[in-house]
Amino acid sequence: MLIVDDDESQRKLVARIVERIDLQWLTATNGAEALALLGEHRVDLVVSDREMGGHDGDELVQQMRLDADLTGTPVIIVTGSPHLPFAGAEPDIVLAKPYDADVLVGHVHQLLGITR
Repeated sequence: MLIVDDDESQRKLVARIVERIDLQWLTATNGAEALALLGEHRVDLVVSDREMGGHDGDELVQQMRLDADLTGTPVIIVTGSPHLPFAGAEPDIVLAKPYDADVLVGHVHQLLGITR
């Protein structure tokens, strides 16, 4: 799993949540860094903030959907503005902030096909 957020406390929060379901993760601080990591590492899921400096979550999803190696990788976008439309490609799931940890875990299970 790749966790993408420019806020370190949010990256740590998501990491603590996914620790509960025994997943390994990488972290990135923006979409550009995430794309570089995705070029080097195979991940099964991306959880990304939407609003970040540099490449934001919208741009990250757009670039992933244009890349044949990444287009099938599921993406959860976490945002305080879930009502705003996406410019181009859409993520698999949009999760509104603040969110319940169990809801995030449920979405991760769903996208990865993990039965509880």
